[in-house]
Amino acid sequence: MSIILQGRRLVGACARGRQVSHLIMGGQVVWRGRWNLIANPGFEDDSAWALGVFTSYVTSDKTLLPHSGRRFLSGLIENDCCASQSVAIPEAGTYELAAYFASGAIDRSHMLAVYDADGQTTLASQSWERASAVMTWERRSLSVTIPTPMTVQVRLGGNWPRIDDVSLVRIA
Repeated sequence: MSIILQGRRLVGACARGRQVSHLIMGGQVVWRGRWNLIANPGFEDDSAWALGVFTSYVTSDKTLLPHSGRRFLSGLIENDCCASQSVAIPEAGTYELAAYFASGAIDRSHMLAVYDADGQTTLASQSWERASAVMTWERRSLSVTIPTPMTVQVRLGGNWPRIDDVSLVRIA
């Protein structure tokens, strides 16, 4: 990412040669496009996520490589919350939480959820069971409507899940 200057004045930001934001009065940056609000979405380092018991970052588990990047998250037992992250939602709207999940057995449950900041109220959740024992990545998602800017808690979990490439983007 680079910045755009007019003389000595900052007027925006550029990514891959295209303007992606501009500065408006008061110094507020306005971003265009869909931006992932998740920090460390591919689990490439040990930051941003609170991990549950028996959950770890791995580069391979002998039968599965990361969906992208160098690492993914691996839950070793059934765990309602393998990982969680607090995310600041900048504006009201409908958001999509998505992630890639894998598991090497039939009937392994997986879960995506969005809670309020204190983790007490469920704003949206989805769980499902794998229908195949083939160890492949599959994308799962859910939509959640956020009525006002707020901080939410994103949770990922399930029964022996492998998780990679998490995203939370505004879709409407």
